[in-house]
Order: sequence, then structure tokens, then C-alpha cells
Amino acid sequence: MNEHRHFVHSDFPHLSSDEWDAVQRMVESVGTDIVGAMLTTLDVTTQRASIFAFVQREVTAVHQQNNLLMQQIQQRQDVVVERTQRPEFLKLEVTKYRGSESESLLRWLVELEAAILARGIKDPLMQVAFAMSNLAGRAKTWAFGKRLSDHTCFNTYEIFRNELRQAFEPPKSEFRARSEFLDLKQGKRDIHAYTQNARYLVSCIVNNPVDDQTQVVTFMKGLNDGPIKTHLFRVYPETLEEAISLSIQEDFSLNQAKVHSAGYRAPRAHNSTEAMDLSVARTNQRGNTSFDKRSQRCHRCGQNGHYARECRVRTVYSPRVNRPVDARSSQHGTGRFASRNRERDTYSSRLNEKSQ
Repeated sequence: MNEHRHFVHSDFPHLSSDEWDAVQRMVESVGTDIVGAMLTTLDVTTQRASIFAFVQREVTAVHQQNNLLMQQIQQRQDVVVERTQRPEFLKLEVTKYRGSESESLLRWLVELEAAILARGIKDPLMQVAFAMSNLAGRAKTWAFGKRLSDHTCFNTYEIFRNELRQAFEPPKSEFRARSEFLDLKQGKRDIHAYTQNARYLVSCIVNNPVDDQTQVVTFMKGLNDGPIKTHLFRVYPETLEEAISLSIQEDFSLNQAKVHSAGYRAPRAHNSTEAMDLSVARTNQRGNTSFDKRSQRCHRCGQNGHYARECRVRTVYSPRVNRPVDARSSQHGTGRFASRNRERDTYSSRLNEKSQ
């Protein structure tokens, strides 16, 4: 550091060590010729002023570099925070509403609002645009026809929903839903379909809703007579959802009880079985117990002296009744006319005997 090519610090005793270090940096920055001319031609004050100006530029450059580096670091941190804090949206699909009488407008609005919330659409105009994109048929014709005549007709989603209900919701819909709910009966529907119908009718009554006690009593009275209705009248639920939950749980318990009881079959007594006669049992030399075959009765022909698996009597299986029939009686047939055929043969045989 004390000398650089032709320059030595001892040749310039008026410069301090910090100033001489700045001179060395000036040599690396602008070159030896420019620095030599400054040291040989300028006076001491001008030299120090030049060195101070160079140091100031270095400090300014360092500050700018630091600021730029800090900005880059902050931008990277902002990107990381944005990636971590950015909410994740779900792209839910919505069924098309055509405006027919068989479709439920309230259910479609519930599905539409759930999709808007899942997609994170907060702009009112974007909400209306998304709702109109899920229309079809005469509902789509109505919406775009109003927009064509007045482009400011749907400024908010609330306005769009109210006008859509006024156009396609049946008149006195709440009155009809209330009367239908008060006359609610389960009938041939299962408990799940009955509860869904009750929920739907209650959701249709918005302006003047039915109180909780009336909802519970109407739901319980509409149930078919059985264990579910008895269980609800024993518990006395306070809200409609509690009554629905209890009824579904009771229905599940009943189904499980039927499944487990159906798998059990009590042993049935057989008329042809007889108590085992142990008096004929005998023990051989090895200590094993055996029975005398002569005392065994065949379950096929009814004779003693052999087992059913050893019986040599030919049997014919009836196509109507899955049981063995003696070959001698198979000629009379089986079924409805078997007894008539036997009586006819017996009567014929008696006539033959008398004639002989």
C-alpha cells in the first residue's frame, strides 16, 4: 500500500494514510496518468478536495448499491409472503338454470352463491357476470335482453337475484311452501327423502319463517307410525335439525338391527329324527365306540340294517318338491294331481279285484 508503481507515500508527506489509500483506489479506478497529473500539478488544497470528492462518490455508490440490494431483498420477501398468504380458491361448477317450472330457483341460488364464495369473486359486476354465465334457455334470454335494453340494470348481485326471483319464482311461493309444509306427510318415502323435503320447504319460507316449535311438531306428526316417531315423541327435540338428526340415527339403528337379526337362523326340529339309542353302542379293542349297523334305520327307504348312503332303492327327485320320491310311487306324479291319481289307481284296482 505504501507505494504504487512510481508513487511513494513518502513523496507526498502532506497526505494522511486515509488520503493515500483513497489515492490508491483512484489509481485503480481512473488510471496512473490522471492521478500523477493531479499530484504533480495541483496544490495541496486542490489535491485534498479532489480526494474528498472521490471518497464522497464512493460512499454514494456504496449507499446506492446497499439500497438496491435492500430493495431486491424486500421484493423477494414480499413475493414469499404473497405466495404463503395468498388464499387458495376452488373452481366449483354450477349447473345451468333454464327457468323451467321443474327447476328450483332457490337451490340454484344457493349453489351459485357457494361457487362465488369459493372462487373468491368480490367485485359486484364480476359476480353478476358469473351468475349470467350460468344461465340457459329462457332465463338467459331474459337476462341478456334486459342487459341489452339497459346496461346498468344489474349493478349488484342483490339486484340481479331479486329481479330473477320476481321473474321466475312462482307467485305466492312462500304461501304455497308454508301450506305444503304444514300438510307434510312421509307416505312411501324413506326417512332421508322425507327430511330433505322438509328442509327444502322450510328454506323456501324466508320473509315470515315458521317458528322452531311448529317446525318440530309438523315434522314429527308427518312421520309414519313406527319406532322412529315413537322415539322422537319420547325425546322431544327442540329444533328441526335435531329432530332430523335423531330420526336418521334411529333409522340407521333399526336397519343395523335388521341386518344382524337376518343372519341368525334358529335350528328347526326335524320330524324324522329320533333319539340316538346308546344301548347298541359297543367298544372295540382300541377303545373306539361304534354302533351296530343292524339297529340303524335308513332315512331313505325306512328299513333297518343299513345307512342312507348305502341304500340301493332307486329314488326320483321331483322337479316341484326337492325331496326323494320312491320309484314305485313316482308313476302317480307329484304336485296337485298326485293324490287324485293315486285314488284313481286304487279305485281301479278294487274294481278289478271284484270283477275277478
